[in-house]
Parts: sequence; C-alpha cells; structure tokens
Amino acid sequence: MTTTPKYDFYDQQLERMTALENFSEGIVLGFSAFDPLRFVSQSSSDRVLRDAIERSLEHGKAGFKFYPPMGYKPADNEANVERVVDYFLDFCVEYSIPVFTHCTPEGFQAYKGSGLNSDPDYWEQALKKNKQRETMRLCFGHAGGGKRKMNGRWVKGWLSDTEDEWNDQNNYARKVVELCRRYEHVYCDLSYLHEIVESKKAQESLAKRLEIELTREATADKPFKLADKIMYGSDWHMVSMVNDIERYFGQIKAIFEMQKMQLFADRFYFKNALKYVDLEAYIARAENVFSQDYIARLKEIRTHLM
Repeated sequence: MTTTPKYDFYDQQLERMTALENFSEGIVLGFSAFDPLRFVSQSSSDRVLRDAIERSLEHGKAGFKFYPPMGYKPADNEANVERVVDYFLDFCVEYSIPVFTHCTPEGFQAYKGSGLNSDPDYWEQALKKNKQRETMRLCFGHAGGGKRKMNGRWVKGWLSDTEDEWNDQNNYARKVVELCRRYEHVYCDLSYLHEIVESKKAQESLAKRLEIELTREATADKPFKLADKIMYGSDWHMVSMVNDIERYFGQIKAIFEMQKMQLFADRFYFKNALKYVDLEAYIARAENVFSQDYIARLKEIRTHLM
C-alpha cells in the first residue's frame, strides 16, 4: 500500500530543514535523501535526475543519504536502477558531494532480506567502477554494526572478541574498516551499538576492538589510518534509545577517555566529520542560501582545521 506524503519533499520538507539550519546558525548541517527507485521510469532522463539532485543542493544540503534496505544497492542492480544509481554517484563524485549510507545487515527493510543490500562489498564494486569513483566522499552509518544474526548465525561486528570473529567473511564492520583504510575519502560513524548501554561485556569488547583498529599503522595496500576516518554517530536514539542517549554517549566518552584512546578523541568527535563533509566546498555551495551568521560560523570552524 502506498500513501501520499503529508509534505512535499522539495518545496516543504527541504525548506523546513533549511529553516532549521538557519536557526541553528551553523550548528546543524542538513543532508537530503536520494531514492533511485523514484527515477526508474523511462521519462527519467539525465536532465530529470540532475534537476532533482540540484534542487536539494539549492536548499543548502551538505550531502545525500542513500538507504539500500529500501530495495536498491550501490552496484549490481537491474539495468534501469543501475543507470540511475550510476548517474547519482558520478554526480556526487564530480562535485565532491558527500554520500552517507546505512550499513548494517538490517534496517527499515522494503522486504525481508533487503537489509543485505547494505553489504560493503557492493560499495567496493561502486568504488571500483572507474578511476574517479575512488575519490567518492562516502560515510558508512553504524560503521557496519554490532552483533547481528545473518544466515541463521551470529556475526559479532564491532563486538568481536577474537581475530577469528573479526575476520568473519560476513562481518560488515571489518569490511567497512578495510574500505576506510584503502580509500582516501571513505569514512564511518560509530552509532547504533545499543548493546553497550546495558552490557559491561559489550562495553569491554567495543573498547578492545576500537583500540586494536585505531592503533593500526598504515600499510602499502591500506595507506590510510582508521583513526582519521571514524567519527561519533548518535543515530537510532528513537524507540529503543530515546531514554538512553546520555548513557550511550557516556559509554563512548568513557572509552575515549582511556589513556591509549585520548589521542584520537578530537578526530573522532568532530575533525573527521568536518573532513568528510568537505567544509570548504560546502561553504561555497551554501553561501547564497544561508544567513551571514550561519556562514560566518562555518568559516570560523574551518580556520581551526587548517
């Protein structure tokens, strides 16, 4: 069953988001959304696609959310969907527009099993489609996730205690880390690990795994450090998290107050996120959309990154 949205996406929803951003005076940077399934009809020419993307940018949006569990993938789609996805991703690469994607084996699924569309292997295919794609600004939401059941068995993700668990072929978390370390502008955010709120064991497992991965040195085949790619994420403070947002942050904060982790805290909390957004390019796009106070705040933040 389909229903008509209460508010038009471009003329009402995005305008409301832009008003919130202006009110925040530079604290909030909004993202739009892109659903390729809305553009698979024969009438969706490249011009139609470009107009849709540019309308979001004209509202001052910093990037786009891409949500594969809704029934599509970043690569290996049916031909008509693949054409739309390719156009969108190539546009974002050309203009340094950040793409933010859901990445756990589940989510708000359009049908049973469509959460598996988030497999980082599909993103690796997308990144390898052409040389320019290797420069895509991409962030994996949830950094691949924690303990999840896949194909009838548990995969522990960021809560892996052993190298065998971490190296599981179905471990999205490990796959995300590898892509972050291999591609210059691939990032991840650490969110929706609600297990750490109630479980001391989960807290310890996450702390141990973060220390291992953040202290890994760059190598010839993985020339980037995860410490320069991972950031804090507060996503999923909804039904299961609405009363736990402070407790969740408190557990993360405790990890980054440990002696070996303090070195990474500023990068984790804000510096990596601002690099991912490409603040310089965003300011140039948003300068004629937002108030002088909004732009001035962003320029002030930019000076602290130089």
